[in-house]
Amino acid sequence: RSSDLNQHLLMKFHKKLPSLPLKMIHQMNKFLCYLQYQRLLQLNVFHQNYLQMESRRRELEKTVEALEKVDGGSDVYRSAGQILFKANAGETNVDLKDQLEILIVQLTKTKTQLDAFEKQVKEKEAHLRSTIQQ
Repeated sequence: RSSDLNQHLLMKFHKKLPSLPLKMIHQMNKFLCYLQYQRLLQLNVFHQNYLQMESRRRELEKTVEALEKVDGGSDVYRSAGQILFKANAGETNVDLKDQLEILIVQLTKTKTQLDAFEKQVKEKEAHLRSTIQQ
């Protein structure tokens, strides 16, 4: 389907710009396909980062909920890499709430960027389709 679309565009551009050699138009088309592929890869990376951050948010929320049920003066164990250490439950809860707040701000920003990028991709696709149909 993509190759048919590319062939159609190639012939259309050649008709509009007959002074350009067909080989050059073909190279331009390959470059445009490469750019489109790069945009889709970027979109995929945005999605993956967003999903990882969402997962971290849910994990932090569950941990904060669990710590709220524990006496603030109690000790809990936290991990730092592969090491577990004893920490105060109240201080740990405050620290995790701060991390959660920062993560929510980052998620909001990332979601806004993701939505804007998706909109750009859809607009480019719509423009390409309208060009083909002319």
